[in-house]
Amino acid sequence: MYYNNNSKKKSKKKFLLIPLAIFIVLVLLIIFIPRNPNNDTKQAKQTEALQEQASSQIGMPNITNFYEKNMMKTIMEDCDNSNLITYSYIKNDMTGKFTYLGESMGYGLPYGTEYTNPKYSNDNGITLPQADPNGLYKAQNVHATWIMLIDPSTKQAKPVYIESDVTVSPFKLPKNLLDTSTLPADY
Repeated sequence: MYYNNNSKKKSKKKFLLIPLAIFIVLVLLIIFIPRNPNNDTKQAKQTEALQEQASSQIGMPNITNFYEKNMMKTIMEDCDNSNLITYSYIKNDMTGKFTYLGESMGYGLPYGTEYTNPKYSNDNGITLPQADPNGLYKAQNVHATWIMLIDPSTKQAKPVYIESDVTVSPFKLPKNLLDTSTLPADY
């Protein structure tokens, strides 16, 4: 049987040209067909217009003391004090009383806090989390906490992992708020 080599080449070219042509048509459709903005985009534009209108009518608050920012600075500086002795408690939801855990150093660290940026960073204008001034990336919606509890026998601070909500105070809470059975004799 006689095969024409040219017909094989022509059928191969046709076979390769068809997917290429389909690809080109799809790219052109994606580029040139106008898209209608979805509802979220419309609402975002409307909200932005309303915010601009409100800002021009009302203006910004007349903040002069910057008390909250100063308070945050004080809190962050206290958290950075390596000699700060605190007192840690968890609350018993059944009795409403606090259980005394002991003396601690600092205010504790949320378990999910990251030492390095946990997100991928790129140069395409995507907003990424920014570290706090202490260089850490605070976790969102994490209830577990590391507390540096002071061992009463050695007086050395050691990390203790706590999954309950914890209350850490720079002063001892009043005894009437506490489950007295958890208190040491020298409380």
